[in-house]
Amino acid sequence: AQEIGMHLGDGFLSTNRYEYRLKGDKNAEREFYIKVVGPLFKKLYNADLKLQEYESTFGFELNSKAIWEFKTKILDVRPGKKDNIRIPEKFKVNNKSILAAITRGYFDTDGSIYFRSQNKRKNYYPVISVTSMSKGLAEDFMQILDMFGLNPKIYLNRRYWSIVLYGYANFKKFNRRGD
Repeated sequence: AQEIGMHLGDGFLSTNRYEYRLKGDKNAEREFYIKVVGPLFKKLYNADLKLQEYESTFGFELNSKAIWEFKTKILDVRPGKKDNIRIPEKFKVNNKSILAAITRGYFDTDGSIYFRSQNKRKNYYPVISVTSMSKGLAEDFMQILDMFGLNPKIYLNRRYWSIVLYGYANFKKFNRRGD
């Protein structure tokens, strides 16, 4: 589930060449790819990834019919553009650990956290956010976050949907493990 969340964030599955790519920011995410993504793909798919730096990204490109068919035919992950992607139905289950894992993978790749000024205090108020081109994907994650007792907000900024969690109560709940 965590790997599928990563795919929903930084992944790309071609429509016809058995190609899968997972790439993130070359500066901010390099360590994450080395310490988390590489070992996870070894564990899940027995794949020794060739992690590398590209022009503005860091990650990998992989040609594997087996992984491509597993993702598309077994897990029902849609290949191609992600402007209308959804969480695959197989992962929309009443299992908090699966939902937490898919959410973790998605926020690990496409999410951010920052502290903003509020009430004349400097940079203390936590804001967790994630954006997507897909309204359906944003709605899917809104439901999960709501189910976990968080108070998510959704906004349309030009053509991107943003899910935002404001404040310390959301910050503490979001960072809990195993709930």
